Amino acid sequence: MSESALGLEAFLATAILLLYTLIGHSIEVHRITWIHESGVAILLGIFAGGIMYYAADTVIRFNDAAFFYFILPPIIFAAGYNLKKRSFFRNIGAITAYGVIGTVITCTIITAIASLLSSWHWIIAGARGSVDLYVTLRPIDCMFLAAVLSSTDTVAALSLVKEDQHPKLNSIVFGEGVVNDAISILLFRTIDNYVGAKPTDSLNLDYSATGMIFLQFVYLTVASLAIGIVVGLISSRLLKITPSLKDHPWKETSIIFLVGYMSYIIAELLDLSGIMTLFFCGVTIGHYGFYNISEKARQTTSISFNSISHVAEAFLFAYLGLTVYAYGGQDWAFGFIFLMILAIMIARGVSLISMNLFYYFATCRRVRAKFSEVAVVWFSGLIRGAIAFALILQVPSAHYRGVLVTTTLGICLVTTLFFGAAMPAFIRMVGIKSDGTDIPSSYVPLLSDQHENNQDVYESIDENGNNGTADSSVRTRSDSATTKLHGRWRQFDDRYLKPFFGGSESDNPENRSEVSSNGTPVQSRMNEQPLYRSFSAQIGSLNGPNGLHPRTISMESFQAPNQNNERASLMD
Repeated sequence: MSESALGLEAFLATAILLLYTLIGHSIEVHRITWIHESGVAILLGIFAGGIMYYAADTVIRFNDAAFFYFILPPIIFAAGYNLKKRSFFRNIGAITAYGVIGTVITCTIITAIASLLSSWHWIIAGARGSVDLYVTLRPIDCMFLAAVLSSTDTVAALSLVKEDQHPKLNSIVFGEGVVNDAISILLFRTIDNYVGAKPTDSLNLDYSATGMIFLQFVYLTVASLAIGIVVGLISSRLLKITPSLKDHPWKETSIIFLVGYMSYIIAELLDLSGIMTLFFCGVTIGHYGFYNISEKARQTTSISFNSISHVAEAFLFAYLGLTVYAYGGQDWAFGFIFLMILAIMIARGVSLISMNLFYYFATCRRVRAKFSEVAVVWFSGLIRGAIAFALILQVPSAHYRGVLVTTTLGICLVTTLFFGAAMPAFIRMVGIKSDGTDIPSSYVPLLSDQHENNQDVYESIDENGNNGTADSSVRTRSDSATTKLHGRWRQFDDRYLKPFFGGSESDNPENRSEVSSNGTPVQSRMNEQPLYRSFSAQIGSLNGPNGLHPRTISMESFQAPNQNNERASLMD
């Protein structure tokens, strides 16, 4: 590549990122709903790619290695480090069901549909004026494609379901997106490992092969999770035993970022899920190590990690647009793209319905999912992004590899641009309203954090808005069991882990509700003043609902819980 071409690429990349930031801000300020930020980045990428293709005769190809090692890690680590753990773990049941089991169901259904389309000779590729090519995919190729297309796009979905408007849905979409991406990559790696260990002519999927794939999948999942937590705990301990670092906030920030990135590299080198490792490493450091650094470092890490994540997200979507010109017309199968989008819609719907029905009957009909909430989660999960495209580039020696690549790229572009733009209208159509006040009184979070949305106050709010523990008569049996489990975990966390690894400086019996020996919350001694009077004192110390601290209390948190819902939703 000539120096002038490299300079042109650098200029266009900088211009795209600047325009993305300015246009995205205008979209948010003026509440434009017919397009969103990720769509803007893709269109800017297509425009810039066209300039390079026609003016400089240069084609940019998507580099999957650069994507996985340099673009994706900042996004995932920022999400884990600045995670609002209260909302995430409050919906951990739905997140796990949708993100793990639902992804496996989706992958299975897409594999079956792709195999049927191939056996019926419905996959036709070729440019206009050329001879049509009937594509026949092997079963293993269909599995690779299904694993790739099972990956939803976290960034695109979160840019559509705003946290300040739909906090509960935002938590579900975010959590499921992260877990879903990790599980999709694990499925892809599992299939890839199976293919690598078998001769090409012996890739038959029998019961024994399916069992081996499942066991390897479980191993990869557990190993990825364990590495992230262990590295996060080690870094938290390191920050705790070196208090002299508090005089150098930039060093604290560098250590946190480098440790997180190291956990990601370790997982990738071991062929594990770097996304899952990095995310839970960030969660662990945010829960323990965050309180071992100086106040300046806390603000610096929050701002810098979010800024880097913002730039990486913009470049990620623009990269997709830039890649469009790298593939010839003979590889595009537009009919297959359309059919696979329908397959994604069907598989997504079946997985969500099956998960909700299972949860409904497993809890003896005590929990019922709201149709509007499930519909939004379904629609958000139809969007595919750069992770899917980067994975398909790693498919080893697949038959008609070009068709698989262009099909995935086309699905990513269509779903992000059109489904993303249709999301606001879809939300209005199903009647979703802001649910920031829908917080059950019996909830006790898995991970306590005094700074996060004043969650400890909610632990002692009863149905009438008074301090104290909610009446046990309004709790379901599942609520009681969950409360005891959370209480026991918090006892163990406060007694053994936080003194060693670090934790919230305000976590003490005088500042939050206590937990009895059996794990049940008892009367809070946090404050004897009326509830909203204590709230007003805290409001006065804030600079606004969107302060610098990632765990700043939001204004929506001070509203009383919604008492109109007679049944709990699966999202609760």
